Amino acid sequence: FSGICWEMSKNVIVWFRKALRLHDNAAFIEALKTATAANASVIPVFCLDPHFVKSGGVGPVRWRFLLESLADLHTQLQKHKSGLFVLQGSAAEELSKACQQFKVSALYFEKDTEEFAKLRDTEVTKRVTEMGVQVQTFDGHMLYSTD
Repeated sequence: FSGICWEMSKNVIVWFRKALRLHDNAAFIEALKTATAANASVIPVFCLDPHFVKSGGVGPVRWRFLLESLADLHTQLQKHKSGLFVLQGSAAEELSKACQQFKVSALYFEKDTEEFAKLRDTEVTKRVTEMGVQVQTFDGHMLYSTD
């Protein structure tokens, strides 16, 4: 994925959420194209938001599945000389910090239709666009576009 190249300002963060795979993740595929064309890096991240822990909707089996899926994604990324950054905290806060730290020009992620997700995504988009980061969203796990 062009390796790690923090000095560049055209790096792209891919925010993994539900689609924790590479081969059919539209946001990841487009980020690779963008970063390759700009001789920049793709920075894969997952945000472990405390909302899900506090909501009580995550039991031990779901947690194990999530952790196994994240480990598998990290392994897939390592095969391409990369890795998964797991951020812990509010997505809006953590992604804003990551955009600054990794000097990114764009944040790519797949759309989500759940109410909490739409509110969270609006806040993330607002924060990072105020920093000059371009946001691109992609259809992913849905059967049809919600636009």
